Amino acid sequence: HVLRNFQEDAIVHVEGRVDPIQDAEIVNLELLLADAAQVERRLGKKKVLHEEEEEERETLELVARALNRGIPARMAGLTASQKRSIQTMGLLTLKPVLYAINVDEVDFFLDYEQAIKNAKTIVQSLDDNNAMFTIVSAQAEQELLRSTSDNDNDDDDNKTNDY
Repeated sequence: HVLRNFQEDAIVHVEGRVDPIQDAEIVNLELLLADAAQVERRLGKKKVLHEEEEEERETLELVARALNRGIPARMAGLTASQKRSIQTMGLLTLKPVLYAINVDEVDFFLDYEQAIKNAKTIVQSLDDNNAMFTIVSAQAEQELLRSTSDNDNDDDDNKTNDY
């Protein structure tokens, strides 16, 4: 998930404010709801089971209980065997999470250590001990790409065609 963690009046947020924790909670809730619907559909199709499908059904029931309590599938305490039994479903909350905390240029270049501390606080507040994070500055990356593109165009202008 990319989480905005900077204030810029020219960039409007859909909620009218910058709150990376609430943004992550909204996305995580949407993923939980999508997975819960998918698990319920699959359970509905698994009413009549073959013996080899019993582990899948038990795993789906465990995952459904976790999702209904707001717990992602990756934190439901599944064994490796249980994960394999439902891997073809591609549950979104079973996948690992990487939060990319998007900060402004100043925080990225001049106050990186504080930006790391802030990002760590954000991720810790989301109660996902397995989540990873990184710090990015999309604005700095855009400006680097623009300057690289400008340099490439300058090089093209200096070339001559010797045909």
